[in-house]
Amino acid sequence: MMMSEPRLSRLHPISIIYFVVKSLKESYSYSWTVPIILLFIRKSFDKDLNIVWFFVVAILILAAVLLTVGILRWKSFMYQVNSDSIYIKSGIFVKKERWITPERLQSIDSTIRTYDRIFKTITLTLEVAGGEDSSVVLSCITQEEAERIRSVLVSNHAQTESIETTSEVKGEQFTQNAVHDQAEESFIQIHTRDLIIHSMLSPKFGVIFFLLLGLGFKLWRRIEEKAEIDVVSLMPQWIISNWIVLSIGLLLVLSGILSFLLTLIGDYQFKLRMQGDEMYIERGLFEKKKTSIPQKRIQSVLIIQKPLQRLFGYVCVRVIFVRSSGKKDSDKTVVLHPILRIAEVPAFLETYTSYHVGSELKQLNRKSLRYYLLMPLIISLVICIPLFIFVPKPYGWFAPLIPIWTVIVRILEYKLTGWRVEENQLTIQNGVLTRRVALIHKDRVQWSRLTQTIFQQKREIASFKVAIASASDNLKLSLSYIPMQDAEQAMEWTQRKRK
Repeated sequence: MMMSEPRLSRLHPISIIYFVVKSLKESYSYSWTVPIILLFIRKSFDKDLNIVWFFVVAILILAAVLLTVGILRWKSFMYQVNSDSIYIKSGIFVKKERWITPERLQSIDSTIRTYDRIFKTITLTLEVAGGEDSSVVLSCITQEEAERIRSVLVSNHAQTESIETTSEVKGEQFTQNAVHDQAEESFIQIHTRDLIIHSMLSPKFGVIFFLLLGLGFKLWRRIEEKAEIDVVSLMPQWIISNWIVLSIGLLLVLSGILSFLLTLIGDYQFKLRMQGDEMYIERGLFEKKKTSIPQKRIQSVLIIQKPLQRLFGYVCVRVIFVRSSGKKDSDKTVVLHPILRIAEVPAFLETYTSYHVGSELKQLNRKSLRYYLLMPLIISLVICIPLFIFVPKPYGWFAPLIPIWTVIVRILEYKLTGWRVEENQLTIQNGVLTRRVALIHKDRVQWSRLTQTIFQQKREIASFKVAIASASDNLKLSLSYIPMQDAEQAMEWTQRKRK
């Protein structure tokens, strides 16, 4: 595609901040040179060097360099919106030219940062397929310009997919199943009450509580050491007699407030909108983000229950979807709903995904418990016995906690393991304290493996592992020590073609 004398546009000058921050992040790879430079300067100036002034000058020089680079990158970044593509030119020393067409577009995400709100601008992230740079960021453009770019790329992309779908329907005669009403739209929003519940049941509530508890003990010791009078004697009698209850209550209130504020920053006005085959997620207080998720790129749905969520009957629903990044794909996990009641999960998945929650899962039998406990218990005893013998008392008495904790963890893992094989979906459940349920479609399976030792053959026990079709090594799911018949059934399921 060639263009003659294109009339290019520049980003808003405030986008210099974006380029400065981006340059700072890219400079992290050279951070290993900092100790070498400091050592060289230290030896060169010996004791005549004023450390404070040195750091002040160094920070000023770094800020000046970053600002200069940011201005140069802003001046060199130009773009043009055409009727069927977006032309982008960038680079300070090495000039790069790119044409983004609807055929290569995967998604358009938007972010509204604090300075975007002030200048009424928006930042678009265009995810495209292939190439060394799979994403293009148009920082600080006007709302009208963003809508114009969306209309050029999304509308043409929808027309292209419509033509392809029509041809496939004619060839395969699946007319009724292939027709989608693009005007149909589903919408859900998280209210303040749900955000409060989400913040109370999240792990950060417990983390904040114990951090405040530790800081409280440290502060109390400092007061006792520095105070010239007895602080306790100044307190009313009702506080002294109930200080434990009052302290825990105060810490719980402070932890709840801080946890809610952190949740509010990330999930404020959380909205999920489904239009056609595309999902859009909006959230954020200071930095409002909008993420688009194509249905066809969802690799798996994860239903996660943290310990407190399990206690009160709530779950968090996430999706894993793939985007192209250079020569290989990259995975991204996005929260589809941060806090949802268990009873509402089936209807939610039916509305917003092509996945579903099946009936009761199959559980492990008694034969499997032996394999869950035997080897880990032996290893923990091998570690425990030397510690108990050689570590001085009373610390050595803590050594028996290792095998006890091992047994507890393995029993919890044994009880949580479950699976279900259906026509086009595999459900795998595992976890220890946190329950994780993974829903996998047959056409998303990359590879599967069945393993069995000589000892397991006599008891008809085997292990099954499946990997989702993606680039991440963390998306492998396994079922350990399940009945051989179920392992063979799961293995056969991954090898059959989807109906």
